[in-house]
Amino acid sequence: MSAFPRRDFLALAGAGLAASSLQRTAAAPEPPAIQPARTGNGDFVFETLPGWGATTGGVASGPTHGGIARDKAGRIYASTDGPASVLVYGADGKFSHTIAKEFAGIHQLQIVEENGEEFIYAAWLVGKRAVKLKLDGTPVWTMGAPDAGGAKSADDWKPTAVVRGPDGTVYVCDGYGSSRIHVFGADQTWKKSFAGNGREDGQCRNCHGISLDTRFGQPLLLVMDRENLRLSHFDLDGKFVAHHSQHLRRPCQVSFHGEFAAVSEILGRVTILDKTGTPVAFAGDNPNRKQWDNYGVPRSDFREGVFYTPHGIHWEPNGDLLVSEWNKEGRISRMRLLA
Repeated sequence: MSAFPRRDFLALAGAGLAASSLQRTAAAPEPPAIQPARTGNGDFVFETLPGWGATTGGVASGPTHGGIARDKAGRIYASTDGPASVLVYGADGKFSHTIAKEFAGIHQLQIVEENGEEFIYAAWLVGKRAVKLKLDGTPVWTMGAPDAGGAKSADDWKPTAVVRGPDGTVYVCDGYGSSRIHVFGADQTWKKSFAGNGREDGQCRNCHGISLDTRFGQPLLLVMDRENLRLSHFDLDGKFVAHHSQHLRRPCQVSFHGEFAAVSEILGRVTILDKTGTPVAFAGDNPNRKQWDNYGVPRSDFREGVFYTPHGIHWEPNGDLLVSEWNKEGRISRMRLLA
């Protein structure tokens, strides 16, 4: 005869079944890890690094409508429209800290070394100013609209990009304003402006980005003429030189690796150009046109190796490519260049 009354035996059996059920639940397999994806072609095939930069220590990244830059120590700086402002990561993608919270809304940035110290030059679109910051976010100077630069008022000045020339001259693109490029001395004194709205040679329709191009013996300014779908070269005096590449998908920013240039195109693609401006590879090309330039694509729809709204771009010395996208939830991708 059982040592337990029947009701106790049934209770124990039920408890055992419940425990067994819990054990089976706890032992359920984890969802499969996100697998790397390959994208690109020819000599430029990349493999994604899933999860790079995905953890921000509980800090909400906000929309990654900005740029990407790297300091000498290998840290990556990505600007956003969110209250975190600029996110700083280690080269391994681990989140480190944020800087410059009072400058949230930086649209583009570059890091420049001056006398052994590194500084951030940036277009603070939200604040309608060009700024120079220390790497910890401390401001060195800020510049508003030039008195004679073509803007009707300070509110009409909407800087989208800044680049520092070899002699300390600062070039500021009024991309969302007059489409003029303003030239300031190293002492922040306005000198002149060039370009302006239009389709003709030497004009722009949204000079969205600007970089110093040192591939041709003498440094040139390479301007992302977004709505004219082209990249144009100007000399350092602002004289139009030539169109470098045309028929692009609304180019935003550019980064160089040797003789090649990577261009972020907000219509769902990154294009690699050779020194002549000829496309030699495409990365992340999105076949779904409804997702091109679509700020609202949810994180749940993101796919490895596919871009939606490429905006900021940085090409690492080792060939890795980083891309930030104009997205409400934020997205930063890192891809490894395969040998």
